[in-house]
Amino acid sequence: MRPRVSQAALDRLASSWSRLDRARPVERAGVPQAVGALAEWMACALLVDESLAGLLGSVYLAARAEEPGGPPLPGLRYASLLVEHGRPLEDLVFAATGAPHVFWELYWRPSADLAAPPEEARWPDQRRAYADHLANQEVRTPAARMTTFLLSVSAAMSAARPQLEEA
Repeated sequence: MRPRVSQAALDRLASSWSRLDRARPVERAGVPQAVGALAEWMACALLVDESLAGLLGSVYLAARAEEPGGPPLPGLRYASLLVEHGRPLEDLVFAATGAPHVFWELYWRPSADLAAPPEEARWPDQRRAYADHLANQEVRTPAARMTTFLLSVSAAMSAARPQLEEA
């Protein structure tokens, strides 16, 4: 039997994405809850990304580099590494609203605004992916694409599994 990403991890990813998508506060006071939804989604997305990389190796990494929704994932890893090294997630995003005001939207900060820790020199590809795919972008659109990519790869892997087991 070929290992696969757990259904529980995929369910958590889908539900955390749903919470993030709905986390558009009308009042500024609701922004911390939106940041919390982002933190939850990031953890779920990166867990599935790590699982797929471990299971599929270079095949997955090649798809991640080229398929829509895949290229931003190393940039998301960069944001996660900054948080792991002491940067609050609140420092990596900002909230803005349009005119007329409808709700507050989270945006990834520009790369130049992120003071990198000394360890950052070990993450040039992740920093570049952040700059190319996340910096200055609102959070939800790339998050939706990454979620779709991760769930699609997982579904394709599950669909191919019976054929692989028969071979």
